[in-house]
Amino acid sequence: MTPKLLRSFLLWLLLLAGVPLASAAEEALPSTIFKNLKEGKKQTVVVYGTSLSIGGAWAKAVDEYFAREFPGQVSFFNAAKAGMHSNWGVENLQARVLGRHPDLVFIEFSANDAATKHGISREKSAANLDQMVKALRQQNPQVDIVIQTMNPAWDSPKIEKKYGSDRPDLPEYYEVYRSYAKANQLPLADHYPVWLKLQTEKPEEYQKEVPDGIHPQSEPSLATTWPTIRTLLEEARAAAAVFPIWPEGKMPGKGAREAESRVRPELLDAIRITNVSEPTLSVFPAAKEDSPTVIVCPGGGYGYVVMDKEGTEIAAWLNSNGLGALVLKYRVPNNRMGALQDLQRAISLARQRAAEWNIDPKRLGVIGFSAGGHLAARASNRFDERAYAAIDEADQQGCRPDFAMLVYPAYLGDKEGVISPDLNLAAQIPPTLIVHSDDDKSFVQGSKLYDAALTAAKLPHQFLLYPTGGHGYGLLSDREAKAWPQAAIEWLGKNQLR
Repeated sequence: MTPKLLRSFLLWLLLLAGVPLASAAEEALPSTIFKNLKEGKKQTVVVYGTSLSIGGAWAKAVDEYFAREFPGQVSFFNAAKAGMHSNWGVENLQARVLGRHPDLVFIEFSANDAATKHGISREKSAANLDQMVKALRQQNPQVDIVIQTMNPAWDSPKIEKKYGSDRPDLPEYYEVYRSYAKANQLPLADHYPVWLKLQTEKPEEYQKEVPDGIHPQSEPSLATTWPTIRTLLEEARAAAAVFPIWPEGKMPGKGAREAESRVRPELLDAIRITNVSEPTLSVFPAAKEDSPTVIVCPGGGYGYVVMDKEGTEIAAWLNSNGLGALVLKYRVPNNRMGALQDLQRAISLARQRAAEWNIDPKRLGVIGFSAGGHLAARASNRFDERAYAAIDEADQQGCRPDFAMLVYPAYLGDKEGVISPDLNLAAQIPPTLIVHSDDDKSFVQGSKLYDAALTAAKLPHQFLLYPTGGHGYGLLSDREAKAWPQAAIEWLGKNQLR
């Protein structure tokens, strides 16, 4: 598998060869379909657009995604047609889309609306899009609609058609779709900036991947277009399976002073959430009942939580290996006590709802990254006394994890050789896996101290120390630490935890 196809397999990957992947507009997600699927309802997905859809490998990937994740529940139809535009889209909406009573529709026509030969103005393009959206909503007010921009065009010398010259205002037509999505709070899969950056910075590579001037080949379509859509779908799926940690009005401690938001200025390599006052669990259950399950604690220096690279992507990896996953969004910033309370509560809540979430309550572990690794370590040795007073039946369940995996954990100790006072080394710490890289100079010393302490206490654990890897790589290190995911799965197997 090529590096690009590997990246297309992973969740919410927002960085591809230095090219930032676009994401959905904030708070605009196609979540209704996932809520319906969770309730066992059958759903219909329709792709509607041009040759970029009917011939796009990304569209086939959408079909395969729903078939794999929700077998037997989703009917998929690719209703696009090569060479068509939004005038055709309006005229054929009833026959090709409405007649199928869709629950999720992907729409893209702006690439061909921009072709001068069709004579469609930007105003007409917007009006046609609006007409299609309103017709869909009139039939089903709850329908999920995803608006898409696509790739740039160029004049390939290999073919007679000059796709670039015939679309001199293509960026402005994409802006029509972008603005419409924002104004109408619709999910936007904005592929154009990704492709444009590649075209601008690596024109030869772009021309190789889009050899005729407008149609990406299958592998680039999977590697560059599909991950943006998958990110959108998985964010929506996570939003549809989110459970509050605490009953309303019963959360101990404090929340943040400001409203929850993404970190500003927003970086494009990951989704970073700060000012969390309402902790949640996003549930990604295993397919089988009584499955080992892991609560995922993202990193972020206790200032924010990295919800994709160290959260939902980890959940997808665990699911692919037969384990369930629960992604914890804990309280930040600067709220270590609140974070510990949240994780302890999450462990107890997961045991209470074990049957509902396909969890084996005796094989419920934690995995944490960076600050999340510190949090997971605390939970694995601070379980004898809760960090809050019990509030309901869920808190009658134990909050000791059955195992812990600490991936490049932070704050376990300092460079002076002193282990963190947050850690209770006298506890019956469960089997623990520590993963670190020797070139992570800021935090590797803490892992070495923790390894030594567990060794001295004769507690079961393994320390995977790689020469290179740095910090913050999630599943995709390009150095020697890239071996850790497979090693972690093997460790789970040795300890009869999968």
